[in-house]
Amino acid sequence: MIASQRQHRTSRLLLACIGVLALADPLAAQNAQDAAAIEGSVTQPASGVFVTQIGSGNTAEIDQAGRDASARITQDGADNFANLDQRDAGAHVASIAQDGSGHIASILQEGDGQTSLLLAQEGEANSAAIAQRNDGFVASQAAIVQSGAANALTLLQEGADNQARLRQDGTGNQMTASQLGGGNRLEWTQTGDGLSDLQITQQGGQAMQVTQTNGGPALGGPN
Repeated sequence: MIASQRQHRTSRLLLACIGVLALADPLAAQNAQDAAAIEGSVTQPASGVFVTQIGSGNTAEIDQAGRDASARITQDGADNFANLDQRDAGAHVASIAQDGSGHIASILQEGDGQTSLLLAQEGEANSAAIAQRNDGFVASQAAIVQSGAANALTLLQEGADNQARLRQDGTGNQMTASQLGGGNRLEWTQTGDGLSDLQITQQGGQAMQVTQTNGGPALGGPN
């Protein structure tokens, strides 16, 4: 019973964290009401590394250079893998939550500017490869949720003031979103199974909001 309650709390964190990243943009401000419920769970210290592992076979590898980097990794389940590399003098902040089994997350954040990341994976065998580089004065931030099984996501952001908000629910979906330059905004949501990769690329400015579905029920929804 205790394990079931713990998993439920972790699942709520995973599904809510997409809405609590404080981006200076209405695109990413929705669901901000969830922030109060999990405040303290995702709040980052000035610097340091904090890892919580529940289950078996979970692996977290963290490499940080710079006094302003901070990381929080929570793994609940089995055989999850998280690799985080934060380089250079920027204030790099990362929160990674994995609930389930067989998830893979590989994150690189670098540069002398600020970067922030929230990544949540729930289900089985989801993979995410993220790289953010910022040498500017305005922070770049990303909030990502993968819920379901065998979903794959790749995000590259370079330049200051890039914002990405990505979510995929279902099975076997692919996402590639590259933002090169500065001042980009992206929100991309897809729900269903086997959805094709749109391979979105933005360079310099622009703004985009995409929803893709193949009509299947959202994960956890009614049958």
